[in-house]
Amino acid sequence: MMDSNDLITIQAFMLALVQLDDELPDDLHQAVHRIGNELTQHRPELAEEVRSLVQQHARLNELYETECRHLQELYPIQERAKRVINGHHAGDVDEITWAHIANAILKADDYYSGAQNLLRRAQAHGVPNASGDVKVFLSALQRAVTATRERAIAILKALEQRPLTIRSLPSMVGLSVDQSRAIVQSLWEKGYVDQFTGNIFRSLAALIGVRHHRNESIDPDTYLTLTSKGHFFLHPVVVVGRREGKR
Repeated sequence: MMDSNDLITIQAFMLALVQLDDELPDDLHQAVHRIGNELTQHRPELAEEVRSLVQQHARLNELYETECRHLQELYPIQERAKRVINGHHAGDVDEITWAHIANAILKADDYYSGAQNLLRRAQAHGVPNASGDVKVFLSALQRAVTATRERAIAILKALEQRPLTIRSLPSMVGLSVDQSRAIVQSLWEKGYVDQFTGNIFRSLAALIGVRHHRNESIDPDTYLTLTSKGHFFLHPVVVVGRREGKR
């Protein structure tokens, strides 16, 4: 059976993964999947495996330690969470349990997207049958997702003002070079940013979101700009239907 410290470990681990700016190496990514598969098997040593795993990745460990402190403030006593994770639940299809949370986040290829999908489900169906501790965790998860999104938006807004390099971004957005590089790489792979050059055809390609070798790493001295996809991410187009009737 897990004690309260172990429960905080598992929850902080999930919150840290959602906010991770960089991709994990394949071996650590597979280890996360295995932990997700084994979470409901009630192995008390699993929490120690998590603590060992996070120490192998500096940024993940930094986020994990921060979330541990936050959760210790939120959960001074975690007996209900202990009962929920270690116990078995009846099958209400709308119930969100720790098993659902682990499946959504730890088994996802993209932890952030997995958290988003879980939160959409919670918002769509509500969480009337979830424990109080699950509801508190979902609130913390929403905070983590929002913080991650805001870092990406800050970079896009900076690039909207003028072309910048990965080296020049940190002073504009208040992030480290490593954080900026990881976030920009993700935005690059999604087609939100592209290289800025004096070549008019390349500039037009960036504007319409044409992708160029998105799996390549970005040179930190390459100037970057928004694509149309990045622009519309910042400024969604809202279509308002025409009202019929009185004029």
